Amino acid sequence: MKARAGAVVELALPTTHAPARWLRLTREDDVPPPFAAQVVDPQGTELGRVGRDGIAWIRTPTGTRHLDVRWSIEGEAFSCRVALGDHGDADTLRDAPCVESTQ
Repeated sequence: MKARAGAVVELALPTTHAPARWLRLTREDDVPPPFAAQVVDPQGTELGRVGRDGIAWIRTPTGTRHLDVRWSIEGEAFSCRVALGDHGDADTLRDAPCVESTQ
């Protein structure tokens, strides 16, 4: 069957079904990671980006124990790790300390 102009076609798109959470990320010096820093799971899959004031909205699969935040400045790579507790309420902004790590 061939779709015609104006036709609606069913298309399967991959999605993530996981609890959502709001995180306010801060590094050890109480400064947030840079705007647009990558937030990745332990397998390196990008889950989102850091927004203004260090806030990130992400979906994490159940059982995820930590996330890594990655960025670079003038070609030098930086990262920090966020330990996750329970998922809590998706509508609640949670402070999430991001501990610096070396790459």
